[in-house]
Order: sequence, then structure tokens, then C-alpha cells
Amino acid sequence: MAKTINYTAIPRRRPEEGIYTFRHLLERECDRRPDVPIFSTLDYASHKRTSVMPGEFISAVEGLAAWLYESGKNRKVVGILGPNSYEWLFAFYGAQYAGCIVLLLDRTADVSLLEDQIVRSGCKDVIYSEEVREKAESLASSAGVALYSFDKLKDHSAEGRKILSDGRTACLDQTLNGDDTAVIMYTSGTTGISKGVMLSSKNLLMNSECVVDILDAERDQVLMLPLNHIYSLLAQFLAVRSGKCLHICLNLRHMADDFAEVKPELLFLVPLIIKNLYGIIRKTIHKMGDDEKVEQMIRENKEKGNVSYEERRKMFAPYIAVLGGRIERIVSGGAPIDIQVIRGMEDLGIPIQEGYGITECSPVLAVNPDGKIKVGTVGIPTPGHEMMIDNPDKNGIGEICAKGPSVMNGYYNMEKETAEAMAGGWFHTGDLGYLDEESYLTITGRIKNLIILSNGENISPEELEAKIYLCRAVSEVIVYEKDDKISAMIYMDADYIAANNIADGEAYVRAHIEEYNKTASTVKKISAVEFRDVPFEKTSSNKIKRNISK
Repeated sequence: MAKTINYTAIPRRRPEEGIYTFRHLLERECDRRPDVPIFSTLDYASHKRTSVMPGEFISAVEGLAAWLYESGKNRKVVGILGPNSYEWLFAFYGAQYAGCIVLLLDRTADVSLLEDQIVRSGCKDVIYSEEVREKAESLASSAGVALYSFDKLKDHSAEGRKILSDGRTACLDQTLNGDDTAVIMYTSGTTGISKGVMLSSKNLLMNSECVVDILDAERDQVLMLPLNHIYSLLAQFLAVRSGKCLHICLNLRHMADDFAEVKPELLFLVPLIIKNLYGIIRKTIHKMGDDEKVEQMIRENKEKGNVSYEERRKMFAPYIAVLGGRIERIVSGGAPIDIQVIRGMEDLGIPIQEGYGITECSPVLAVNPDGKIKVGTVGIPTPGHEMMIDNPDKNGIGEICAKGPSVMNGYYNMEKETAEAMAGGWFHTGDLGYLDEESYLTITGRIKNLIILSNGENISPEELEAKIYLCRAVSEVIVYEKDDKISAMIYMDADYIAANNIADGEAYVRAHIEEYNKTASTVKKISAVEFRDVPFEKTSSNKIKRNISK
């Protein structure tokens, strides 16, 4: 392991903009680029693209805000429940202009979980999409919330414009404080009870402002991640402040249509989607009968050693055309990404900039900067923030702690948990990692997941899982303790096994683990391997729930 440091602070490269509320953000963008659309969507049946101009959007948002304000929603918690859409963003900005606190609700979650979050947050109103009408009506019955349909937002906005034209402008006259809580999102949590993370508009906007210090987001994008997650909101803020039109993917099954229409240059994705896209590219190569040709080209590029990403993209253009033909890079967050996928995409000319974030920090705490990617790390800390490794061991590994403008206001109605998380004035992430001499952060695991053997050895399961994921036949894995030994439960990648004519998938995986065990220390050897027929249960952010009984 390289020499480590316990503290770092990456300075800002640009002066602070002073944009702390969403109203200020939209007003600035309306002034800066009045003739450039702010959002667009694609009708998959007609292939007609609909765009919304900044002035048109602000007018609609002001009307909706006035209606919400006059309906008594100011400083009240309002939930949004539905898939990605223009209406979702319309509801979000309208609620923010009205001074509401938005509760981010996951439309795929069970009604019981949603009801718990609604009740615990004090939410009395939910704006919902028709696709989830049945779920919304169930919540209205069980949690007593009032419902407002996406389909009626334009009508409500028109009512609000009438309110404003009548001279009732209290909504727009109010002073919005960027430090006030603007968003509540409940952590899905792979373990324990979820917590309502309170984030201010300043938290969210400063995070996006600091990220662009090291990541150029002034590129055409397609928004694909669920907007009820902070990572997706960040991607949206980055696109809005970049002056580019953000295109919203309405359905992942039609993402190829969106790529063909927009031809994105930059994508913010999670590892699962990146892996799927890489799989699609490899299938395209196979269908064209070019497997050997492509592998030969990759080998020759590596031998030359100085082939740029741009040159590689031109070489492999027929195969990566599924991404639209202009993709320059992909930012990965939300979970660790398979290093084999990173290398595979790089070979084709598409660098993966892995980052690290947590909801409580709005969310990005580190990301690999443009042109200075260090594979295996999650990059350098977000400029304008401080990072500390608390209680490091002999290898420099300890708990990752942070300070800065992106750190949350606290957990809703959970003062004890907030105090524990913010002990000593630092936010304690609960994640383990180390900083190298160049301030690049490497994540090694999560404190709550540590396996403690009877001999006192602490084992990070994520470290061993990363070794197992190097076997391409492994789709999902959990490493755990059983009878004071290390065991692994695996869900195999049936597509990879079939495509590569592997006769015995289990034997193939076991052989990989046997090779790993030959060089692993005694305490990190995997003693038992089990296989399962179905994927692991996931959280709403697509992380595996570490419950091996399911």
C-alpha cells in the first residue's frame, strides 16, 4: 500500500458564486441562456422531442408555487411520488419556490415503507404520478395524506398565475433562506432503521458548484437515474447550471432512443447500468462477429501505450454507437464498480470517473477529476471540503469523516443520531478507507459490515467481494462469517456463462476462488462457497441488503 495521509482539504479553483436557493439558480439561468431549452423529453411512440424554455419553466413554477403557498403549504413537508418526468421537476421546483420541504419518495418502495416515511416526516400532502395512482390512494387511506396528481399541475399553475395577477404575491415576496431544510430523504439503509436526512438548498447547490471545480459538466446529458435520489438531483443541478438542456429519460427500456436523439457526451450512472451498457456493447461486437478483431485492436493499443481515448472511440465507433456516438466519459457513483468493467470501457475509449458520495453530504465527497483518473480509487475530495481518516490502523485505514458546505442539517427528529454522526464537528460516514499521498481516496468497506473473527482479526467483506467480482461469471456476491470462517454466497451471471460456453458455472467460479486463496492471507481465505438461484434483495438505491437468509 502506498504511503497514506490522515487529512486533506482540496482548495476551490473558482470564487464562490453565491447561488444558495433554487429560485436564484433558475433566475440566473433564465438570464444567461433565455433561448436554450432547460429540459426536454422524448415521446417514444412518435419520436417527437418536447423542450421547455427557461422563461416558460419559471413562469409555470411561479404559478404552481403561488397555488401551493395560498393553499397553506409554506414550510410544510410535501412528498413527490412518481417516475422521472418533466412533471416531477415541475413539482419539485414549484414546491421549493413556495418554501415547502420536499420529501423524496421512491415509487418502487412498498406502501408500508412509504407510509412510515410519510408519518415520521409529518408529510400531509403528496404530489403523485398516474402510474402510481393505486399506491398513492393506498397511502391516502393509511397515512391520511391529501393527493395532487401530476396531470393537474398545469391547472394548479394557471390558478397560481391568476393569484399573482390579482396582486397576491406573498409567495414570491418571501425571502427564502438557503440554510433552511429544503429536502428530506430517508436513507434506505442496508442495516438498521432509516434516517430522514435533512438537506438545505445551499447544501445541494454548493455540492454541485464544488463538483464542477474538478469535473466539467458543460456537456449534453441524458438523465437516467431516479430523481428521488440525491445523486440524480446532483446530475440535474449540474446540467442546469452548465447552461445545457437536460434530456430526461422517461423509461430505461427506451434509453437507446434517448441516446440516438440527444447523443450525450456525459452520463452520470450507477455501476449496474454501466455494467449493462458494457454488456450491450460486448453483445454488439459478438453479433457483428468481431470478437477476435476487437481483442486484437485492444492488444495493439496497449502495446503502443499512447493511444488517446478519442482515438480509441473512433476505432470502436461502430460498437459504441449504441451510446449515441458522442459519449466522452461516464461518472459512476452510488456503489463500488467492477474494475473489469472500468478497464473494458477504457479499452473502448470511454473513461469511467468513479466517485464517492453519501446522502448526508448532498452527496458527492470525492470524484476522479477530469484527465487525472486513478483507477481503484474514488478520486480526490470535493474542493471546498475537508476530509479526515479517523482512528487509522497500521495501513492508514480508518473511518472517513468530512466537513464542508455540503454536510446535512441533521436527521429529522433524531437528535441523538445527529449528534453521534457529527461528533467532534465532523460528519462520520461509517465508511472505511484511506487517503494516499496525492489525496486520492480508496474505500475499503463499511464499519457496520466488518467481520470480527474470534482471533480478533477485522475483515472487510467488501475487500474480498472485490476479489471475487474479478471473476466475470459472478453477478452478485456477499462475503460473511459462518462458524468463525469466511464464506461467500454468489449469484452467477448466466448470460456470461452462456455466451462463453462455460459447461459448469459453479466449478468455474470455485476455480477462481481457489486461485485467490493461494495468495490470500490465512484469515482472508474463503472457506466455503454457496450459490443462489435468484438475485439478492436490494435497497431502493440498488445496493445489496446484507441479509444472507434471503
